[in-house]
Amino acid sequence: MRLPVVIALALCSVALAACGGSDSKPAPGSAENPLTATRPAEAEAGQGAGTAATGEPSAAAPKPGYKALVDRQTSKPAHRFSPCNLVTRPEARAIVGKPLHEPVEAPQGPTCIYRPRAGKALITLAIQDMSFRAIKRRMANVREVAVSDRTAYCGTYGQPVLYVPLDADRLLSVNAECDVARGFAAKALRHL
Repeated sequence: MRLPVVIALALCSVALAACGGSDSKPAPGSAENPLTATRPAEAEAGQGAGTAATGEPSAAAPKPGYKALVDRQTSKPAHRFSPCNLVTRPEARAIVGKPLHEPVEAPQGPTCIYRPRAGKALITLAIQDMSFRAIKRRMANVREVAVSDRTAYCGTYGQPVLYVPLDADRLLSVNAECDVARGFAAKALRHL
């Protein structure tokens, strides 16, 4: 009876030892071991951003820490590309004809959300990675309209929407009534 107990204890000791000790690395993506991305060209060359020919970080471009990565994600939209940079709040106010809250960038897309100070109607603007052909068959009441020098399409896709194909696999989408959406699209296209 003692031999099976001794064997069981020995197996438990081996299993616990295999779990690792205090010298194991923190989980990837944690504050102690943040994940960083490299550009495809840098990955092919075997060098990450801010590395010298030796593969060591250079003094000119230190590897960002966890806090810097989080701070960069929550920075104001005006400091980097954002759909909120395509149509300013004063431009949006002129199109809508009423006061608006400061635009808010939602992470999915990303999408810029314009909210009137009164009422619940929202206007959203985004650049989407999809072909218009894929979405057109799901739209109702599709009609062709002109926006600047481009052909755009107003219709309903759960709600009123305007799509402007930018190339084969990207489009500008504005969720609003067609006349308002055309105004937003015309301002946005100046920057695209």
